[in-house]
Amino acid sequence: MPSWNMLPSVQTTIADQITALLYEGILEPAQWAKGLRSIQAQLECAAFHHLDISSLGKSARSVAVSLQDTEPPDEKVLEFERHYMPQDIRLPAMWATLEGGVWWDQEHFSDSTIRRAPIYAEFLASMGMQHTVCIPLRDGAASRDFVGFMRHLDQKPFDRDEQALVGLLVPHMVRANKLRYRASQLAVQAALGAAALDALPQALAVVDAGLRVRYANAAAEHVFAGRARFTSCQGVMHASDPESQRLMEHRVAEACQVGDFARAGVVRIAASEHLGGECLVHILPLRASHPLATALHAVPHALLVWSSTQAVKTVEHICIALGLTETEARLALMLAQGRTVKDFAQAQGCTWHTARTHANNLLTKTGCHRQAEIVQLLQAFTWG
Repeated sequence: MPSWNMLPSVQTTIADQITALLYEGILEPAQWAKGLRSIQAQLECAAFHHLDISSLGKSARSVAVSLQDTEPPDEKVLEFERHYMPQDIRLPAMWATLEGGVWWDQEHFSDSTIRRAPIYAEFLASMGMQHTVCIPLRDGAASRDFVGFMRHLDQKPFDRDEQALVGLLVPHMVRANKLRYRASQLAVQAALGAAALDALPQALAVVDAGLRVRYANAAAEHVFAGRARFTSCQGVMHASDPESQRLMEHRVAEACQVGDFARAGVVRIAASEHLGGECLVHILPLRASHPLATALHAVPHALLVWSSTQAVKTVEHICIALGLTETEARLALMLAQGRTVKDFAQAQGCTWHTARTHANNLLTKTGCHRQAEIVQLLQAFTWG
């Protein structure tokens, strides 16, 4: 059990230990939760909760993210929403507290109010809790973050030492939480961006001046894995023939020049029986100020985009590009080749009715209204 008759230096040491956990929690949710549990232990509280609440709803149903020491029973949550939330005297005062402020119920409500108010006398008492401290950590345009701690029913209000500890922690809690929120936003944006790039039929890669691959989407990984024209060996891209390699090195070096000297270029690989149709690699400069280059330590890089004059031909590629099943992709490919749904039914050995069902699913998934639009859609895709 913590001792609160302590020297300021001891209290500062405890605050520093908790602060370290909070900052580690910027990227590691488990460490953030551990930091909040440490505060809970030092304050001898029964529970803590960290809520991200919509600024529009201001209700329990507007909670976007919730982190708690233990999940309350569903019936208790429902009971709070239906009966106690509208008369919870704490909520207006908590919502009025500014970001980085601290709201102590003992400073706002008298002992008699706490004894009589239903939220305290009935709801919190039924769970063995009473006094509350609330800290608004982030006041955003769409939502607000709050951290709250509630004491056991038989405990006295928070004393001066406990309030002093919270005072030491709050600035760091606010800063660390804002960084956590920003990191989570960036993670979502990165995941969405990667998913979008991976869904493209065109191969995309980002390389440095030495042809070291810093990023490759799924289509580019497919190109490297095929080892027909390009490979990636120990993270460095290589062309299959010396002349193409020389041109790639030259064009990428030009694209990675600093300042206004950076130039775009194209490497054209002629068609051959072994390699297939003609392939073009477009090489675009990513200057140090470009948002993509910012994530790469502000060093100039080159964006490589593969293209060809040949339309997507394989069922696998169509599945990846359009999110179709193999059967639907085969149908789309046959339609693009000028065949009919009846031809597809014969090739599949299925009834015309089943083939029509696949055709309807194909139209629904692609957002097309006519089979001619399916043909145009496939003709718009290229594969490097």
